[in-house]
Amino acid sequence: MARQNFRFKSVWCKAVCLFLLFNVFFLLGGVFSQAWAAGPFAYILNESNNTVRVIDTSDNSVAGSVAVGKHPIGVAVNPVGTRVYVSNYESNNVSVIDTANNSVVATVAVGNNPIGVAVNPAGTRVYVTNCSTSDSVSVIDTSNNSVVATISVGNDPHGVAVNPAGTRVYVSNTESNNISVIDTSNNSVVATVAVGTRPVGVAVNPAGTRVYVANEGVYVTSTIVSVIDTSNNTVVSTVTVGNNPCGLAFNPSGTRLYAVNVNSSSVSVIDPSNNSVVATVAVGGLPHGVAVNPAGTRVYVVNWNGSVSVIDTSNNTVVTTIAAGGTSYSLGQFIAQASVSGVTRILPSCYAAGTNLTVTINATPASTTGTYAIEETPPAGWTVSNISDGVLYSGIIKFGPFFDNTARTLTYDVTPPATATGDNTFAGTASQDGVSTAVAGQTVISACPLYHPADTNKDFVISMDELTAYGAAWKKGTAWSIEPNPIPLDYVIRAATLWKKGGKYKIDFTAGTYPACWLTVSKRSARTDRDGESSAVRHLPEVYKAGEAFEVSVSVTPASGVDAYGIEDQIPLGWTASGMNEGGSFDAAAFKVKFGPFITDQAKTLTYQVTPLADAKGAYTFAGTASFDGTDSPQITGDISVTDILPGDLNSDLKADLKDAVTALQIAAATQPPPNAALAADVNRDGKIGTEEAVFALEKAAE
Repeated sequence: MARQNFRFKSVWCKAVCLFLLFNVFFLLGGVFSQAWAAGPFAYILNESNNTVRVIDTSDNSVAGSVAVGKHPIGVAVNPVGTRVYVSNYESNNVSVIDTANNSVVATVAVGNNPIGVAVNPAGTRVYVTNCSTSDSVSVIDTSNNSVVATISVGNDPHGVAVNPAGTRVYVSNTESNNISVIDTSNNSVVATVAVGTRPVGVAVNPAGTRVYVANEGVYVTSTIVSVIDTSNNTVVSTVTVGNNPCGLAFNPSGTRLYAVNVNSSSVSVIDPSNNSVVATVAVGGLPHGVAVNPAGTRVYVVNWNGSVSVIDTSNNTVVTTIAAGGTSYSLGQFIAQASVSGVTRILPSCYAAGTNLTVTINATPASTTGTYAIEETPPAGWTVSNISDGVLYSGIIKFGPFFDNTARTLTYDVTPPATATGDNTFAGTASQDGVSTAVAGQTVISACPLYHPADTNKDFVISMDELTAYGAAWKKGTAWSIEPNPIPLDYVIRAATLWKKGGKYKIDFTAGTYPACWLTVSKRSARTDRDGESSAVRHLPEVYKAGEAFEVSVSVTPASGVDAYGIEDQIPLGWTASGMNEGGSFDAAAFKVKFGPFITDQAKTLTYQVTPLADAKGAYTFAGTASFDGTDSPQITGDISVTDILPGDLNSDLKADLKDAVTALQIAAATQPPPNAALAADVNRDGKIGTEEAVFALEKAAE
């Protein structure tokens, strides 16, 4: 009986255990299938039906469809794959898609006819190019989906890309035939690089050292991809590909670049090590968009004929074709490219031996993450301090573990030894739910230069010849033998200040960053006490006429005690400047008018003539900076824009007067065939000319 009871209990226990194991396996199987069956996803735009087709790249099946705005054309997936940003050309907005349920969770109004979209590595900013009359880039804050800045660039901007450090944005201007380089710290254009005809696609290599630009041509046959050196923003090479290249995409390792050729219906496979084409792959009709999967094993090419060609990178052959659901452009990174970790390191621009610096780690885990942690290894011999959310153990900085999926900004300080020289390397690993990947972003930091770039013989003395050579290169916009390039205004004014006080100088980072850290060693300090504030104020006419020159003046008032100053005034792209007084010059490549250095604290009124394009229309903006002793760099204030439309000017003679009042009254009375009048001069914006315009013109005439 006891044996029977034992056998009964044994059988019962086995049944219960099998039941529990089955349920556990079933539950885990659901988890495993959810974790491993899907993704990464490709988001293909269908312009013909205003939708986004979602493709599971693990099996190339269609996983869903999302309705967006009118004429979707540009797309970008954030680094961790949780959001997709789609530019809607005719709706003048951007649709924000939540990838967890493939639904639009926000719509962000931007400029006119948005095209290109790019997300920074941290996932905190989205950059959208607005072509047509906007000629700008909208900057979206992803935390609240609002536009926080608008940047004027060249004519008809299309493509956009962000460098791996998130510090520079590169915009292709198809009508200007150039690239605008944007500094993300202040959302300003810091350089303009001339390239080929009608540039569209832009791609930055993973090292951030080269930018590749596809010159599509469109109306002419173009076969050129331009290669830009990011250290000096100059074109250093070109690659000949197929006809009318458009989209560009790097593989994750940066060993291959894929260029789609619209009118050749092909993809050129480029080896960036020598900028040569190593293979050409035939794809569908009129290809435009291209992206590479995170593993680097497949290339997805979006064809205008409504298909997606999938290329096997091991043999450069098309292995399958997927129906896209409609005509498509799909310009941008439509497959998430970040590592599983979603962790990026940001380093300072350089280090100074014995001086403390801060390293930042941006951690953005996937929405499905349960736990994550990070390990960082700084260069050997460097002292670590001030670790946020972590500890130091055996030379390794350990952050976490964090038992959630909350994004964090982690920091720590390091101090290189007094004997540190050359390049030094950081390494790190992030782990999410047991899966480890390398920390992305910057890994190598170089020693900060000790000498001012003007000091070419590196003797800690700015000589007169060195100053004038450096100043001439700045005025002409030519590259200098020592970085940074192009030469910043503050650097040349700082050199002039040091020269005026004897030329001898030292470096002291307690005084500030470059160029303020270069101090004179004469008895008189380079940081002179000043009375009052320095200023620069621009004066512009109220209106302009296309193709006709007008005068711009800038009233500069240095504070008492300033040793040297100068200004740079950025004119609208494509316009020309001439007739500068006070020895000013026009840097035609950068569209900047440059004055100085002036070795004085006397006020000056600086003037120049500027000529708009022959087909210029609407409002245009000026932007400029002054520099006083290389340490005080205020923006030029005063007038910032001009327009070709003057309210009340019905006869387009650039003034509102009695003649315009008579014209307005004739139109309002309609007692005779109304005279021709510029509707753009409509004062109250009611779409017609009448008594309001007559009263306005009379008031102006009486002034």
